[in-house]
Amino acid sequence: MPGRKFGQFAARLLMAAGMGAGIVGVLVWTFGLRFHVPEWMWRVAAVKLTFAAAAGLVAAGALLLRHLKKRERMETALGGAQPNEPFGALGAAPWTPEVRRREQEPQRITTPPEPHTP
Repeated sequence: MPGRKFGQFAARLLMAAGMGAGIVGVLVWTFGLRFHVPEWMWRVAAVKLTFAAAAGLVAAGALLLRHLKKRERMETALGGAQPNEPFGALGAAPWTPEVRRREQEPQRITTPPEPHTP
C-alpha cells in the first residue's frame, strides 16, 4: 500500500512538472522571448532532446512488450480462448437462465428473534 501511494504521488509530481514546463514553453512562444545562448548550449540541448526521444521510444516499446506478454500469458492460461467467448470455450460450467424460487420461512420474516436473557 505505501508503494502504491508513493507511485501515485510520483506520477502526480511528474505530471505537474510536465504541465509547468509546457506552460513555460507556451509563454515563451506566445510573447516571443529571445534568449542569447552560446552555440555549444544549442548542441547540448539537441543531444539531450535526442536522448529524451530515445528514452521515450524505449519505454513505449517496453510497455507494449509487457502488454503483449501479459495477453499471451492470459491466452495460455485460458487454453487459447478469449475472455468474451462462450462459456464452453472458457471451460466454465454451462449456466441455465432459469430462476429457482426461494422458499421463504414466514416465521423468520414476521417474528423477531427471542431476546437474550442473562
